[in-house]
Amino acid sequence: MLVISPLQELTIAQAAQTPGHVLQVGVQRKLAANLSACRSSRTDFVPLVVLIGGLAEDTIRIITNISSSWAEPDQRSGSAQLHQQGH
Repeated sequence: MLVISPLQELTIAQAAQTPGHVLQVGVQRKLAANLSACRSSRTDFVPLVVLIGGLAEDTIRIITNISSSWAEPDQRSGSAQLHQQGH
Protein backbone atom coordinates (compact mmCIF):
# COMPACT_ATOMS: atom_id res chain seq x y z
CA MET A 1 0.00 0.00 0.00
CA LEU A 2 1.23 3.49 -0.80
CA VAL A 3 0.44 6.42 1.48
CA ILE A 4 0.85 9.73 -0.31
CA SER A 5 0.56 13.37 0.76
CA PRO A 6 -0.95 16.09 -1.44
CA LEU A 7 1.54 18.57 0.03
CA GLN A 8 4.65 17.19 -1.64
CA GLU A 9 6.38 19.56 -4.07
CA LEU A 10 5.85 17.34 -7.12
CA THR A 11 2.06 17.35 -6.83
CA ILE A 12 0.90 20.33 -4.79
CA ALA A 13 0.17 22.68 -7.70
CA GLN A 14 -1.87 20.15 -9.68
CA ALA A 15 -3.51 18.78 -6.52
CA ALA A 16 -4.90 22.23 -5.80
CA GLN A 17 -6.51 22.36 -9.26
CA THR A 18 -7.60 18.76 -9.88
CA PRO A 19 -9.54 16.70 -7.33
CA GLY A 20 -8.07 13.19 -7.02
CA HIS A 21 -4.82 14.12 -8.79
CA VAL A 22 -2.55 12.90 -6.00
CA LEU A 23 -4.40 9.59 -5.80
CA GLN A 24 -3.91 9.08 -9.53
CA VAL A 25 -0.20 9.91 -9.20
CA GLY A 26 0.05 7.24 -6.50
CA VAL A 27 -1.83 4.70 -8.64
CA GLN A 28 0.47 5.39 -11.59
CA ARG A 29 3.57 5.01 -9.40
CA LYS A 30 2.39 1.64 -8.11
CA LEU A 31 1.46 0.46 -11.61
CA ALA A 32 4.83 1.54 -13.04
CA ALA A 33 6.69 -0.29 -10.28
CA ASN A 34 4.66 -3.52 -10.22
CA LEU A 35 2.36 -4.11 -13.17
CA SER A 36 4.92 -5.59 -15.56
CA ALA A 37 6.13 -8.21 -13.06
CA CYS A 38 2.56 -9.10 -12.12
CA ARG A 39 1.52 -9.50 -15.75
CA SER A 40 4.51 -11.70 -16.53
CA SER A 41 3.59 -13.98 -13.64
CA ARG A 42 -0.11 -13.81 -14.55
CA THR A 43 -0.97 -12.24 -11.22
CA ASP A 44 -3.73 -9.68 -10.79
CA PHE A 45 -2.53 -6.35 -9.43
CA VAL A 46 -4.65 -3.56 -7.99
CA PRO A 47 -2.68 -0.73 -6.41
CA LEU A 48 -3.88 0.29 -2.94
CA VAL A 49 -3.28 4.01 -2.56
CA VAL A 50 -4.20 6.01 0.53
CA LEU A 51 -4.17 9.78 0.54
CA ILE A 52 -4.07 11.55 3.86
CA GLY A 53 -7.78 12.36 3.98
CA GLY A 54 -8.93 10.07 1.15
CA LEU A 55 -8.78 6.71 -0.59
CA ALA A 56 -8.54 5.77 -4.27
CA GLU A 57 -11.70 4.13 -5.67
CA ASP A 58 -9.99 0.75 -6.17
CA THR A 59 -8.68 0.92 -2.61
CA ILE A 60 -12.21 1.49 -1.29
CA ARG A 61 -13.49 -1.43 -3.38
CA ILE A 62 -10.74 -3.81 -2.21
CA ILE A 63 -11.12 -2.87 1.47
CA THR A 64 -14.90 -3.22 1.23
CA ASN A 65 -14.58 -6.65 -0.41
CA ILE A 66 -12.10 -7.84 2.19
CA SER A 67 -14.13 -6.59 5.12
CA SER A 68 -17.32 -8.09 3.68
CA SER A 69 -15.69 -11.47 3.19
CA TRP A 70 -14.45 -11.48 6.80
CA ALA A 71 -17.72 -10.28 8.33
CA GLU A 72 -20.22 -12.64 9.90
CA PRO A 73 -23.35 -13.09 7.75
CA ASP A 74 -25.49 -10.96 10.10
CA GLN A 75 -22.92 -8.12 10.01
CA ARG A 76 -22.70 -7.88 6.20
CA SER A 77 -25.95 -5.95 5.84
CA GLY A 78 -24.76 -3.38 8.39
CA SER A 79 -21.43 -2.78 6.66
CA ALA A 80 -23.20 -2.48 3.31
CA GLN A 81 -25.56 0.12 4.77
CA LEU A 82 -22.65 2.15 6.14
CA HIS A 83 -20.86 2.03 2.78
CA GLN A 84 -24.00 3.15 0.95
CA GLN A 85 -24.42 6.06 3.34
CA GLY A 86 -20.86 7.17 2.63
CA HIS A 87 -19.39 6.38 6.05
